Amino acid sequence: MNQTYPKESNPHTTMNITFKSTRYEPDQKLVAETTKKLESFKRFLGKNADSAVIEVELEKAVGNQKQGDIWRAEINVDHEGARYRVESTKTKLDHAVTTVLRDMAHVLGKVHAKENHLFKKGGSMVKSFLRGFKD
Repeated sequence: MNQTYPKESNPHTTMNITFKSTRYEPDQKLVAETTKKLESFKRFLGKNADSAVIEVELEKAVGNQKQGDIWRAEINVDHEGARYRVESTKTKLDHAVTTVLRDMAHVLGKVHAKENHLFKKGGSMVKSFLRGFKD
């Protein structure tokens, strides 16, 4: 019952985003909203955002009679040899998706900030080195 939903054909969409659902048929509105939010991750991925592969897995996990349905959302981002993975399990699917999107934005934001910090630190060192040649 695993189904994969490829990204919609949109000329402005360049990232490779795939959806996989297990034990339920996903709502196309949820898929479209999630795709739109995933496209905003381009700012963290930089110039090579086109090469990123994003896999979204939405699953209706097995729940018991008291708890009801339990939903699991997972996002994997493969970009420039690095793999980032975030997972969330909630009682409502939209809550799981919101949580996993927020957590992935946090992870990618941290990596982006670290890369920027190292770039600026290197530029600062070069500048201070060049100042040393000043008479």
